Amino acid sequence: MPLVKLETLPDDARTWVFGANKKLEAPASENLLSEVDRFLSQWNAHGSPLTVGRDWKYGRFLTVAVDQSTAGASGCSIDGLLRTLKALEPKLGASLVTSGLVFYRDPSGA
Repeated sequence: MPLVKLETLPDDARTWVFGANKKLEAPASENLLSEVDRFLSQWNAHGSPLTVGRDWKYGRFLTVAVDQSTAGASGCSIDGLLRTLKALEPKLGASLVTSGLVFYRDPSGA
């Protein structure tokens, strides 16, 4: 199923936000989005395609959301997303699937 714009998904879409442990510059960001888009365009749950959108902000935050009204993401399909992201980490030189990280902006906006 083709990706949709994140903004077009309903407010109650199931949403995940993944924060990279360091800022990804253009080549790494482009690689990440290419691989994520490839996965998301084929993402399904129990054989049903998922209506999904994604966003990439500040070279650091990947948001993925699924419209649960058409088909909901299952445990196995979510595991597939996490495996895909985890497999990209060595290529990116950054971690995306890490718990315990806290993100903030300092007074300068960094």
